[in-house]
Amino acid sequence: LAYNQEVFEEIKRLSTLRKWHFDVVLHPLIDENIVQKFKDIENENLTFHDTTNLIPLFKKSDIMLCDTSSALIEYLLQIKPVVTFRNNMPLPSYINVTEVSKIEKAIEYALTMPEEILKNIKKYANDSHPYYDGKSSERVIDVVLDFLEKDRSYLKKKPLNLLRKFKMRKKLNYFKFKS
Repeated sequence: LAYNQEVFEEIKRLSTLRKWHFDVVLHPLIDENIVQKFKDIENENLTFHDTTNLIPLFKKSDIMLCDTSSALIEYLLQIKPVVTFRNNMPLPSYINVTEVSKIEKAIEYALTMPEEILKNIKKYANDSHPYYDGKSSERVIDVVLDFLEKDRSYLKKKPLNLLRKFKMRKKLNYFKFKS
């Protein structure tokens, strides 16, 4: 999305209309010249954020405009619409457009919080992450610890690769003598 000059010009144009505010975040490994382009068009309706902490921006936003970023999946968990541009795997939970000229209308549509899209987002969110109690990491750790304590003799042995194991443990400075 950021590399597409037409999309860049459209975002620039939309930011001057004073209809919406754009908070722009780019992938941390993107070319510096692309970053500079977005910094150069900052105005009262477009702010460039040089961050990887997306959560505060997710919370304050109404919708997201992106391409195929993994961040959109995290964003959908808030049950907020996402407008995607030429997404390589569009889902019914996205408002996907393939032409730059349709981005503005897609944003307007997303801001109406369309019932069908929100229903698809809720289904997707529940299918991919059904827990909202903040204890998912705790559950994963509990399952791993439980697995480690159980008999694993039924599992097929992996080939013994002592050199690889030693190199990895040395790199991590991790020497545990009981697993």
